[in-house]
Amino acid sequence: MTKSEINSDRKPDFSHLDTSEIAALGIVRAVGYGLIILTILDWVSILTPLNVMNPVWEFQTFGQIVERVPVPLIGLAMAFWGGFINRRRGEIGFLKLLSLLTLFLALVFYLLIPLTITNTMRLDKQNTTQIDNALKQQIAQAENFEQKIDQANSEQINQLLRAQGINPGDKSLPQIKDELRSRVFQSKEQIKNQAQFTRNSRRMNLLKSSIKWNVGAVVAGTLFMYLWRATAWVREG
Repeated sequence: MTKSEINSDRKPDFSHLDTSEIAALGIVRAVGYGLIILTILDWVSILTPLNVMNPVWEFQTFGQIVERVPVPLIGLAMAFWGGFINRRRGEIGFLKLLSLLTLFLALVFYLLIPLTITNTMRLDKQNTTQIDNALKQQIAQAENFEQKIDQANSEQINQLLRAQGINPGDKSLPQIKDELRSRVFQSKEQIKNQAQFTRNSRRMNLLKSSIKWNVGAVVAGTLFMYLWRATAWVREG
């Protein structure tokens, strides 16, 4: 059997479809192409201006793309809907490009996962460093204030209390200093607790986003790979 005879045997018969069914296919495909165009515009907007080597930009950009991935998946599925039925001239060639694009996107999503994991660790380290630096600065200020208390005389202590709206009453200077030291100690503990809370909160939010987006990338890559395998008919047609 010759190649032309094989292709002739494969040629589908659309005679069983009525006009409304063919029109409905056209609507589905038009919407699919529209979603693909909107996705391209959206991705261009997200990716520009490029700021590669910046872990914050890379991480957030990856997340935005993953969260929008249902749109191109739906658009591609709609574009391929109906197989060869009522395709315009040149449309098959465009579908072949879309089929190859699904493979490219699958590989991109898979390859971005290790980068995102690395960026997650880099961002966690950056957050920890920022919080620790701020903590050290605040603790240093508190300790400096504590030293001033130790070195202050009675008049300076009274001025300090009046500035803070505190009435020293009949307390002696050592008692007042002990009370101020206690307040400084409590303040330092609050600063440390707040820093720990902020550190844990940022780490948890970072991990939640990383896990969500990496799992989303695995699902997206798998679906794009499935689309590539499922559209072998257009590449062989």
